[in-house]
Amino acid sequence: MRIIICALLCVGQVANMLYADDEKLFQWQASASLQLSAPLAIKIPSDEYTTLNGVIALPDAVQDKPFIIAVRDPDCPVSRRYSPYLKKLQTSGIDVIYLLSGQLADKAMAMRDSQRHGLEGPYILDADRKLSEWLGVRTSSEVYLFDEKAKLRYRGAIDDRFGIGFSRPKATKK
Repeated sequence: MRIIICALLCVGQVANMLYADDEKLFQWQASASLQLSAPLAIKIPSDEYTTLNGVIALPDAVQDKPFIIAVRDPDCPVSRRYSPYLKKLQTSGIDVIYLLSGQLADKAMAMRDSQRHGLEGPYILDADRKLSEWLGVRTSSEVYLFDEKAKLRYRGAIDDRFGIGFSRPKATKK
């Protein structure tokens, strides 16, 4: 989560309500620890994607502001554990777009996930995996941060707090 917040700070979006009680966050140097696993400045292709409620045109739907695409698997315990963090990002004014890919691209599954966790952003149902393949999705719970020009700035985990068979009280990787 700290990586995402610092990445947001790097692209000009302040999300200080998250971890506001953690003074170390604001002392942390994003440039020293932020690692990008995809080349910078790759712009998301303009296209229309099927959503739970119709169609979304990216990047037009989030024009001129940073946004996050969060890969979801409603049945994955790790994905479910990160739901409150994604909701906080969304309620702080950051556009979060949820991505269900392949066999998970099911309207009923998306509705259940949205209702269960109170996630109100659009759910892209990527049955043909077109967007997932462009992003290079490797696992659920990955996030992709785009700047105000729809260029990819971060790809990877929110943090290292939760994983298969473990959870930590706080993230250890910053």
